[in-house]
Formats: sequence, C-alpha cells, structure tokens
Amino acid sequence: MVKMIIHYLTQFLSSLNDLPNVEICRK
Repeated sequence: MVKMIIHYLTQFLSSLNDLPNVEICRK
C-alpha cells in the first residue's frame, strides 16, 4: 500500500515538473 502511495506521488511530482506553471505555483 505504501508503495502505491509513493508511486502516485512520484508520478504527480514528475507531471508537475513537465508543466511550465510549476514556477508560478512555487511563488
């Protein structure tokens, strides 16, 4: 179950990295 959560978070973070709006969200 923990592996699934980590896997989901990893995909979520990687998808955020692909978006150009990440810098705006950080601000």
